[in-house]
Amino acid sequence: MNRLLLLFLASTLLTQSCSTQLIKAKTPEMKPNAPLQNTRWKLRSLPGLDTLPMLGKDAWIQFVLNSSNFRGSAGCNNISGTFASGSNNTLKIGPVAMTRMMCPEDMMKVEHGVTKAVNEVDNYEIHGDDLILKKGKTILARFEALYLK
Repeated sequence: MNRLLLLFLASTLLTQSCSTQLIKAKTPEMKPNAPLQNTRWKLRSLPGLDTLPMLGKDAWIQFVLNSSNFRGSAGCNNISGTFASGSNNTLKIGPVAMTRMMCPEDMMKVEHGVTKAVNEVDNYEIHGDDLILKKGKTILARFEALYLK
């Protein structure tokens, strides 16, 4: 009887050990959220564009650390201005200044999407290295973090 009980306990421990290892192997490690400021946020996607065209230069935005200024590229033209972020991840960008170069049509599609997002955003979410600009619950643009030193 003791031998049977010992065998049962050993098999239970072995089963628990294996199942714990499987759970650990399947669980992705959670990355801490990138900071909104002092991170260069590279454009990853825009609603209405299945894929981003190859632009020759990236569309990006950076919220300057310890400042209320931002700068970036809308894909063709440079953008800059002010921003304010508050509790509950509220975000207001503007007024926005922008250079006015004419660019190829693909670049201009990206440019229009980025400037729309910048002008309309009222909140944001950060999940690890992903920044999502939103108006209410509507996604305006997605960015990925490129860390600055």
